[in-house]
Amino acid sequence: MAEKYSLSRVTVTIKNPTFRTLTLAGGSNRDSISIRRSNELFSKEDSADGNSVMSHNASKAGEIDIVLKQTSSLVADLIAFANFCQSNPELAESTIEIRDSFGVVNVRAEGLFPSILADNDLGQTAGNRTFSFICETLDMQEA
Repeated sequence: MAEKYSLSRVTVTIKNPTFRTLTLAGGSNRDSISIRRSNELFSKEDSADGNSVMSHNASKAGEIDIVLKQTSSLVADLIAFANFCQSNPELAESTIEIRDSFGVVNVRAEGLFPSILADNDLGQTAGNRTFSFICETLDMQEA
């Protein structure tokens, strides 16, 4: 199950005890954060004799993508964070929270690490920068 939020409607906080706390809020309607679990909750295997076996995956690992316009003031903070993590892998583990406009936590991810440094597109118009993260535990509070 994937969820997508506009940064104009939520506040994203990335906490790292060594780097600093990053707060991403007030982005444009085009700036977004997407979250998804890495594994399906249940899966089914069919056998040649017509039987099926259902299995449950208890993993809460997940993936998070933050998409920003290249011109966003938030890009520099995420680049600095990604560079810190790349230079200090033993200190890179972080947490992230997504809060709605009432301050209620909708998503909390622990064991967060950047997975891919964002590409920089050069052209006539400003493109998007996508910052990708992986996490050990992704808890989605929304029903």
